[in-house]
Amino acid sequence: MTHTYCGSCNRVRLTADGRLRTCLFGDHEVDLRTPLRSGLPLEPFVRRALAEKPQEHALLARRVGGLRALSQVGG
Repeated sequence: MTHTYCGSCNRVRLTADGRLRTCLFGDHEVDLRTPLRSGLPLEPFVRRALAEKPQEHALLARRVGGLRALSQVGG
């Protein structure tokens, strides 16, 4: 990757285990399955997740520990 597009990225992914992943190259995830099963509205959880979305990923700095393969998150 020679150029990052993090500043304009709007990509998120809902994993197969009910977590909202806010960066495809990061490890920040928010559990949506638990509130959904409890009957809570999901909007506050999604809004919080988007507000906490990282400003940039760490691929260029070679800090990628803990990443799940995209095939593991439904990609």
